[in-house]
Amino acid sequence: GVGMAVNPDKNYPDYVFTYGMLWHFKETGLFYRTADEIPSGTLELQGGQGLHSGEPTPQYLPQYVRQILKEFFRDQGILRPRILVMSTDRKHYDLAFSLESLSNPPEKEHQGIAEALSWFLPPHYSIVLVSEIGLPKFFDL
Repeated sequence: GVGMAVNPDKNYPDYVFTYGMLWHFKETGLFYRTADEIPSGTLELQGGQGLHSGEPTPQYLPQYVRQILKEFFRDQGILRPRILVMSTDRKHYDLAFSLESLSNPPEKEHQGIAEALSWFLPPHYSIVLVSEIGLPKFFDL
């Protein structure tokens, strides 16, 4: 993917900047932010639990980043990925990718897909792969 390495000729570069770190720096002046209490693991919504959701804003996911992600997906044979930003507390946000739009990959592949996507996003972004069933409308990437 697109990124930058410091001293790439060494056995192990001194530092690797992911594409997500680079565009986040361009937009905010920071390579990364620390995220307070980032939830990890499985996302489970309880009955009656409020869910705030919508399309990512240009500040959260700029158009040029969306284009790079579309190209990545196109290279994988995914022509119309769908996304949704979700939050249960309006403090912590998840960037959700529709499993249906990704051709319903087996669960054992979900972690690898999320790791590949993380290259394109700032390190503090939470990525989830979820079914659209029972959730608000997803948006084309």
